[in-house]
Amino acid sequence: MNNRLNILETVLNYDTYKRVDGIDLSPSEVGGKSKYQIWLKNSGVPETHEISTELKVNSFVGTAFHNRAEEAIKAKYPEVYTEIELKGKIGNATVGGVADVIYECYDTYIVGDYKTLGVYQFKKAFRNNFKDYITQLSIYSYLYAQNMSVPYSKYGEVYIVVTGDAGYFRKDEGGGKTPKYITETIELLDEDEVVKLVDETMEAIKTEPEMDCESWAGPYCKLECIFRGPGCGC
Repeated sequence: MNNRLNILETVLNYDTYKRVDGIDLSPSEVGGKSKYQIWLKNSGVPETHEISTELKVNSFVGTAFHNRAEEAIKAKYPEVYTEIELKGKIGNATVGGVADVIYECYDTYIVGDYKTLGVYQFKKAFRNNFKDYITQLSIYSYLYAQNMSVPYSKYGEVYIVVTGDAGYFRKDEGGGKTPKYITETIELLDEDEVVKLVDETMEAIKTEPEMDCESWAGPYCKLECIFRGPGCGC
């Protein structure tokens, strides 16, 4: 073999993300994705925007962490469910996704999710009291209860690893150094609230919504808006 190989590019572009087929919405879409993006995905518009290798770096870090986390958990806690596919009817939509962790806790269960975040993303999530993650985990809990015929659990966990320099909180945020990793226990939404959110999201994308791409911060828009053409304006 005489040619130099594109080793790093091959690694960064390798995709092992588990996708659930035959769904209207994923939990992360209901939790905070752009309504315009969801509408485009469901309207059959072909993908025209290629995500660059550079913009896949953060996604790769997250995927690599998920793979390592699954390996570590299985080594110590073989009874814990990891990467479990969940799918079911919520309100007027078929919703599905892959939960990172589900484990029994006394007489109930806990649904958990890993997040690898930069300092800016972590501070934004922290200030927002992990609102988007609450919605996402609430949907996973709803689907698990439905799939397994067990009572709905009101609590979940989010496992956050902060990448890069941890930095500091501002004084008005309480000060102190940003943690490198935390486990946050969060109270989930009521089942009725989960159904309401899903139905509201489906209703909002029945007709073409306003392009809300510009409300996204910087490169995250370009990373996520993979269905848009040259006129996206991102």
